[in-house]
Amino acid sequence: MKSPLTLVLAALAVGASAAVVTTAQDKPVPTRLGFVDLGKAYDTYRKRKDVAESLNAKKKDLLASLKKRASEIDEKSGQLNTLNPGTTNYANLEREIAFAKYMLDFDQKSMRNQLEDESRKQLAAIYKEISQEAEAYGAEHQLAAVLLYLPPDFDVGSNFELFSFTRTVLCRDPQLDVTKEVVDRLNQFLPPPAVQPAPAPVDDPKEPKKPK
Repeated sequence: MKSPLTLVLAALAVGASAAVVTTAQDKPVPTRLGFVDLGKAYDTYRKRKDVAESLNAKKKDLLASLKKRASEIDEKSGQLNTLNPGTTNYANLEREIAFAKYMLDFDQKSMRNQLEDESRKQLAAIYKEISQEAEAYGAEHQLAAVLLYLPPDFDVGSNFELFSFTRTVLCRDPQLDVTKEVVDRLNQFLPPPAVQPAPAPVDDPKEPKKPK
């Protein structure tokens, strides 16, 4: 025969279990999903545009530097044609040109790799920001999950096979798209976009010019 204490403890345990089940049932499990269109997010998140413009400006400066060095090599090649082959001056200048060409080719490949690596890192950082903001938005709006959606016309370059094998969401209801909401939250933390100057007025050739 069980003691009264054992019966009391058993009753408390049953009551605690019932309370846990009741509490869990009182809190509904989220079932609504959200989707972020990655292409649309990249196009509308102003930070990505700023990063792209910064990388393009850097690329332009590097190309200008390489072009200047190539012009200097062409100029020295012209000077080489004025010297007699077999002379010391000819050999020294020929060696200098060969070394300059080697360094130009090396630096060109190195700069290209540097830009590509920087671009990948910047894109990865932006992807992480979008993911974190989607997570925060989903938690605030009690979404079961926020899934990545890539539209069929998403630009994947030559990686179509990888794209088709990893594109797990083939379609989604447009009403579940939360891309704008997530990106708007990200954009609000950025400085306001620079105001573009108004274009200068163009004189109408049909109207008579006003006297100055």
